[in-house]
Amino acid sequence: MGAHEGKGLGDRFLKHATRARLLLHLLDLARVEGRDPLEDYFALRREIEAWEELRGKPEVVAGNKIDLLSPDQVAREVSRFRAEGIELHPISAVRGDGIKELVYLLWRKLKELPPEEEREERPQRRVWQLTPSGPAFEIEKDGDVFVVRGEAVERLVRRLDLSTRDAQEYLMERLERLGVMAALRRRGLKEGDAVKIGGVELEYQE
Repeated sequence: MGAHEGKGLGDRFLKHATRARLLLHLLDLARVEGRDPLEDYFALRREIEAWEELRGKPEVVAGNKIDLLSPDQVAREVSRFRAEGIELHPISAVRGDGIKELVYLLWRKLKELPPEEEREERPQRRVWQLTPSGPAFEIEKDGDVFVVRGEAVERLVRRLDLSTRDAQEYLMERLERLGVMAALRRRGLKEGDAVKIGGVELEYQE
């Protein structure tokens, strides 16, 4: 019996999943409950295949709790999935292993997908948000360096490994969304200028 029959993953859950552009399957590699992660994946696929709206959606498969396994055990699980044609991304939510790489992978895949089409009959929702009384960030010029200060942007930079190209592109996209880049350009930012956020200095490239 499955979710398409009102059981399994749950009818309401899969209806919400139809709105997703990309599916992320998070599996327990440590078998804490005695379940086989590969069999769990196949069970998920059976549920998904029963829903026409979900068939063919792109997916990413991640295996959690590698902190409870040895490197050899993790490698064996990766090989088992690979033998079935499935790319498994090992992570540890507790230690943070593989989390950044998984986030960048999801971000890249979402960027490759076509824009989401507007749906008819989208339910009307009233959303209340608390906004800070002051600006979310502020910009100062220290010599030739643009210095950006603000809790959200500094926390964002601290969380990223900016030695990778993916992280740098992800940061730029987030700064665009936060309005930081538009504010910097209004202050005269141009290609090659230095921008400092949370003690990290970056060179702006258009």
